[in-house]
Amino acid sequence: MSILRPRSAILTALLGCALSAQVAAAPAPVVSPQTEGAAASLQLEDLTTPPDFWGAQLAPDGHYVAGIRRNGRQHVLVTIDLDSAELDAVPQTIGKYSISWIRWANNDQLIVYLGVADRIAAVGRDGVSLQWLLDSGSAYGSRKFHNPRLVSALPGDPEHILMSAWHDGGRSLFKVSISTGGEERVAAGNERTKYWFVDRAGNPAFRIDTNSNGSVWYVYARQSKSGNGEIRWRKTHTLRRDPSIPGRIAFEKFRPLSPGPTVTSYYVTARPEHANTVGIYLYDFEAGKYLETIYSNASFDVTRAIFDPDTGEPLGFFYYADKAVFEMRDRTIQACLSVLEERFGSASIYPLQASTDRTRLLLLARGPQDAGSYHVYDATTRASHPIANMHDNIARRALAPAEVVKYEARDGLALTGYLTRPVGAGARDTPPLLVLPHGGPERRDTLTFHPLSQLFAASGYQVFQPNFRGSSGYGRRFVDLGHGQFGRAMQTDIDDGVAHLVNQGLADPDRACIIGTSYGGYAALAAATLTPDMYQCVISQAGISDLVRQLKAVRTSQGGDSEAFKYWVEYIGHPKTDRVRLEAVSPAYLADRVTAPVLLFHGQYDNIVPIEQSKIMERKLREAGKEVEFIPTPTGHQVIDHSSQPEVFAKIMVFLQEHLPVD
Repeated sequence: MSILRPRSAILTALLGCALSAQVAAAPAPVVSPQTEGAAASLQLEDLTTPPDFWGAQLAPDGHYVAGIRRNGRQHVLVTIDLDSAELDAVPQTIGKYSISWIRWANNDQLIVYLGVADRIAAVGRDGVSLQWLLDSGSAYGSRKFHNPRLVSALPGDPEHILMSAWHDGGRSLFKVSISTGGEERVAAGNERTKYWFVDRAGNPAFRIDTNSNGSVWYVYARQSKSGNGEIRWRKTHTLRRDPSIPGRIAFEKFRPLSPGPTVTSYYVTARPEHANTVGIYLYDFEAGKYLETIYSNASFDVTRAIFDPDTGEPLGFFYYADKAVFEMRDRTIQACLSVLEERFGSASIYPLQASTDRTRLLLLARGPQDAGSYHVYDATTRASHPIANMHDNIARRALAPAEVVKYEARDGLALTGYLTRPVGAGARDTPPLLVLPHGGPERRDTLTFHPLSQLFAASGYQVFQPNFRGSSGYGRRFVDLGHGQFGRAMQTDIDDGVAHLVNQGLADPDRACIIGTSYGGYAALAAATLTPDMYQCVISQAGISDLVRQLKAVRTSQGGDSEAFKYWVEYIGHPKTDRVRLEAVSPAYLADRVTAPVLLFHGQYDNIVPIEQSKIMERKLREAGKEVEFIPTPTGHQVIDHSSQPEVFAKIMVFLQEHLPVD
């Protein structure tokens, strides 16, 4: 479940980079089209097309990169010989199957997951010598194992991997032979077991189970192991699902990362009771206590660490400030990363993997003007070589630059936002402003590629994304500042960001629109009713219009003792004791104040914010004689999916051109 955990050779591979004052450029990516010449503007079709290349993996010996390439409706395996002068990219089909993800098992074999077929297999890098694992090649109805997942590649054992699969009424853990597909059960799970984590020897360390509806995850740690192999478990943490995002778990409380230096220790991300920000800790899972603070940052939540799988030593730590930040323990390596960051400009650089001979490093670049590209850094030549773009069409386009905006709220709180301006916009230009508050609200925006912002910028708009109080990533105290502040300080933080742009001469106060989804949808409706003269148009997707009714709906569907209801009460208020206060900032009660046209979208199958919330708002606006249009979509809480994207985006652009035209 963790990412960004390269092999130990990352140390010396990066060290070679640091010896050079600059990183040489290279020709266009070998798996993607060339992007030279005058670039056209981004098109809607570019964003609605699935990725062209993803999941790149560097072989342990550094001679090959493997990845997944879209070939029509099929996803095929691609291998690239890094020792070839042409860096040939060779596509390999695996029968009629489409590949979802890949991992190198050793220098010659890959583990591939065939998603639609729900099968895992070992395959040679040439796409042949297929070996089904956990007998997943048989017909589904007769299979003993279902929904297989890779748990560990077992460093030091190239002949075996650890997998979990549904078997005999529960998800159990198995040691599987790559050559024969045969298995040995390591530990038994139950019908609610979802994930396994193992120690360095491959023994179970943690098991994660869910409640009946999947809204809560329970972390069980190994307490002891008897002589006959039976494991005693102890529940250590309860993790709630983020109610704004289906399936997303609030892992800031506790997340296993990598085995520690002893048989009972594990490196984890956590935010203990005494801490403000999420940090990296060494945790004794049998004793149930934190042994040592490995790394923490006073201002930002740390979300990942990079480990040496041979020694288990933490090599560096990852968090988001504005861009992605890697802080490596070795200063020379840190200097190398700085060189790479300068080479890639505004893009964040993610070191993914390094070869065991310590000469090659696989990188992922992603930023406002890079929708994702893979590169290999060669320490011997001190040059970076592009391998592939994740989105070929987008790589051909002229993407808009984005910048960090620092401002103060009216109470003095320091805030950050991001401003994307159209290509070629001058310092004194004031294109129409679109304000995009994020959802959650316990989420945040970063300085990265944002599809919607780029689409709007290509149409001549500038886009502002504020991280108001209550956003995640800045520590618990910043989140707590948002509690009880729906329609109040959280809302004025957005207003103050717009005022800052106006005062800086970057925006025209009479040409602005606000657009949001989920909590952002509520913020858009709140803006329409609390500051009705501030925006010329309003677009809400899956937004809450009646806070009291929303809280009651959660209590009815999840239960008064549920984690979801407790979360909303903690963040918003109680539907009974805080009713008057909540109604005062519920847009449905303030529809008569609206002066701007309103466009509403809502998924018909939304089980987080019921579609009735938008239906209520539409009715109230019509009763008040206001201009409103409501479009239900055949989706869930995520209003925009692959099926609804064209219709929703096209309708938004027509609405904007009518009410906030670009000069």
